[in-house]
Amino acid sequence: MTFVPTGGIGPKNIADYLAVPAIPACGGSWMCPRDAVKAGDFATIERLCREAVELVTSLKGA
Repeated sequence: MTFVPTGGIGPKNIADYLAVPAIPACGGSWMCPRDAVKAGDFATIERLCREAVELVTSLKGA
């Protein structure tokens, strides 16, 4: 069984989650902050998503 947690996850603790073999991926609202969505600030959302991908890539060694 695998899990994809989404609550309470952010850049500071995602490594702890991804270290668990049963967790192949994580989600999190830190990549799409409510204020950025409401303002249509897609540049910020894109930047945060790219940073998240870079962080996970560095953690996974991929």
